[in-house]
Amino acid sequence: MKKKIVWIVLAGIFAALLIWNLLAPAQFHDQEFSFADSWRIRTLLMVKSTDFIEYGCGFSEDYAIQIGGLTYCLGQDDCGTVYIPELNFYYEMMGSREELHELLQKYN
Repeated sequence: MKKKIVWIVLAGIFAALLIWNLLAPAQFHDQEFSFADSWRIRTLLMVKSTDFIEYGCGFSEDYAIQIGGLTYCLGQDDCGTVYIPELNFYYEMMGSREELHELLQKYN
């Protein structure tokens, strides 16, 4: 019975964190994106592929998007990769790198 309660509590915490992350506005240089732009950024930052190794791009938290409790550091070279330092996770993003940079220019 206690295990079942623990699993229910953990599932509830996970669901709350997921909802919080989905509803949290995206930020860039301490500026909040509009609701529509936040969702567009989430679409562009979706994972296309990863091979779980470090990529050769330069990453900096100075050029990063914050969503919820995660920081998405964008590749500063011509590659379309993202690094999430909180998870130590590198991946290639689904969306167009150029489209993402155009969107960021509105908030820079």
